[in-house]
Amino acid sequence: MPKRQGKANSLYTTANALSAPLSTAFGTITLDCYSKLKMGLESSRLVSGRCCVMGRTGMIMKAGELIFAPQGRLLLSCTPSQVVATAVSGTVRLRLHHTDEWWTLRAGAQITQNGTQAPEMRSLMPEELDARTHGAWDNWKSMMRAWPALPAPSTVTTNGRSMCPPRWPATA
Repeated sequence: MPKRQGKANSLYTTANALSAPLSTAFGTITLDCYSKLKMGLESSRLVSGRCCVMGRTGMIMKAGELIFAPQGRLLLSCTPSQVVATAVSGTVRLRLHHTDEWWTLRAGAQITQNGTQAPEMRSLMPEELDARTHGAWDNWKSMMRAWPALPAPSTVTTNGRSMCPPRWPATA
C-alpha cells in the first residue's frame, strides 16, 4: 500500500512495490514502483513514475503540462523531462495547461511531451500496444487477483487477447 503524506492534497508514494488501487470519486489509480501521486478533491497529479488509471466521467488526471479526462483505461508515465500517455481502452480527452483546446485519444493512441516542446501524438501498432500493456504490466497480473471484488473492466480485444493492463482474470 502506498504511504499517504499530507491532508487535503495527499501525496502517495510507492517504493519497490505496486500500490493497491487508489479509489477516487471518478475511478481508480494504481501506482507502479517508485512513483508519486498527489491526490486532491478535484484532480490527481502524477508527480513522477508510472500509473494505470481507470477513469469515468468526472476524473481529471494531470502530469507535467498535460491535463487528462479519461473515460477508460490510461497508462501514464512522468519524469521531469517527459510525459507519455497511452489510451488503452475507451477515450481520453486531454489539453495543455492554460489552453482551452481539447484533443481526444482513442484506444491505441499515444501522446508524448518532451519538456516544453509541442506534444506529439501517434497510433501504436497492435504489437506495440500489446508490449506496453501486457509486457510492461505483466507483474500486475498476480497482484490484481488479490482483489477479486473489483468489477471487471471494459477491454479492447485484438486477436483474442485482452488489451487492458493488467490481464484481468476471466469473468463468467
